[in-house]
Amino acid sequence: MLDSRSAYSNFWCGMTSEGYYKRTPAYVPMRKRERIGVFPVVMAHSTLLIDLRKEASQNLAFYPPHPDYTWAFDDIIVFAYSCRRAGVQMYLSNKEHFGFLQVPVKPLSTMQDDVESFTHVQLEAMSK
Repeated sequence: MLDSRSAYSNFWCGMTSEGYYKRTPAYVPMRKRERIGVFPVVMAHSTLLIDLRKEASQNLAFYPPHPDYTWAFDDIIVFAYSCRRAGVQMYLSNKEHFGFLQVPVKPLSTMQDDVESFTHVQLEAMSK
């Protein structure tokens, strides 16, 4: 799991029938490390470990989407769908601090806003 300055992280515990994020009761305790371990999740993104020795890994893709894919075109959702189709379970580990994830900037943010946010993440990482 990657840490951020908010509740945002690089995993989802739930997904709607349309493939979008769904908040679940399991998310916050995992995100805050009140529950520590390795947990199955419906989505992990931004940083992944994939065992390429497994045959099923050959069926994982961000692009092109699987022919049966009908959800919104979003790379992380396409990848989660390909994992599901290939029978590959995604897992999240919050046993260690693996790094930091920058909170996505707002649509009208400036480059300076992004620079300041990144600088804050760097300072936070150096203080750990």
